[in-house]
Amino acid sequence: DGMRGDGRGLAEVRPVSCETGTLPAPHGAAFFSRGETAVVASCTLEAPPRRRVFGNDEEPAAAWREHAAWRRSEPRDARNRSVPPASPDDLEALSKAALECDRRLALHYEFPAAATGAGEARSRANRRAVGHGALAERAVAAVFPCRRQFPYLVRVRADVAASAGSSSMAAVAAASLALRDAGAPLLDAVAGVSVGAATFDDRKAFLVDLTGTEDHYGEMDCKVAGTRRGVTALQLDVKGEGVTLDDLDKALRAAKTARVGILETMAECPEADAARRGGG
Repeated sequence: DGMRGDGRGLAEVRPVSCETGTLPAPHGAAFFSRGETAVVASCTLEAPPRRRVFGNDEEPAAAWREHAAWRRSEPRDARNRSVPPASPDDLEALSKAALECDRRLALHYEFPAAATGAGEARSRANRRAVGHGALAERAVAAVFPCRRQFPYLVRVRADVAASAGSSSMAAVAAASLALRDAGAPLLDAVAGVSVGAATFDDRKAFLVDLTGTEDHYGEMDCKVAGTRRGVTALQLDVKGEGVTLDDLDKALRAAKTARVGILETMAECPEADAARRGGG
């Protein structure tokens, strides 16, 4: 009948709410919730990193390439990471030594046990938390400003306060709002949503904004983050027999429609910088 266990339609997103300026100490902070899933993000600014690529000061995609180089490096080689050039022609303009620099954007994703009502103690992030943080950072790095526009080193911490599915995509939206609250001139706002699939009576249905139960029993989990114009990060978890190109096309189209709706809600979130800093 086209209805899900919580009463939503197949393409219906849970109620979205957001707020900026929620914490007094960080340079930027935001709260984002979608249904029972809620994330609090804080953003702090530091001095520009010492190692830099001078030819990338005006390169819009520099932060994304810094992130890509960081992801490819071995964990034990964290201090010796090289940033890939934007094109093969850049190899002639930039020396190999100049390509070594520190990334200006770091996003940490924290998922405490209390987010799901558990009481266990976690001393460090697990592989899931590291992967979700990397996915969220990749999504935001694509719209992060160049160094000449915003030279600071930025650290974003996304803490999951409650989780009922798709917490990584909620972290993307919360981080985008926190960066805006800190005054970072992002190229565009970023949000994300997950799309799953389930088969009923030999008919495949695509579910937008998965809950934890739908994610567990579903056939796939396609996390799509991006702006109104396009996708900045994507992760596909296949749990069934496989996903066809037609399935992926339908999932991406459904994700875009839901993402645009979330971005419209985020755009209506009022600025809170002046009130939080005592200016209003």
